[in-house]
Amino acid sequence: MEKIITVIYYQQATTFRLIKAFSSPSRAADYLHMIQQAPFPGEEPSGYQQQILHLN
Repeated sequence: MEKIITVIYYQQATTFRLIKAFSSPSRAADYLHMIQQAPFPGEEPSGYQQQILHLN
């Protein structure tokens, strides 16, 4: 069985930071929306992104 996760990360210019991984795509989307509404200090909301990864 293939395992699929959705990863939330921040990327802006030369900065890349992995924030959190979810097994539920809907929870990942909710988290992404939340963090874009209230970004970490000094970070742009547009820098937060999500990516689906296949683990095997």
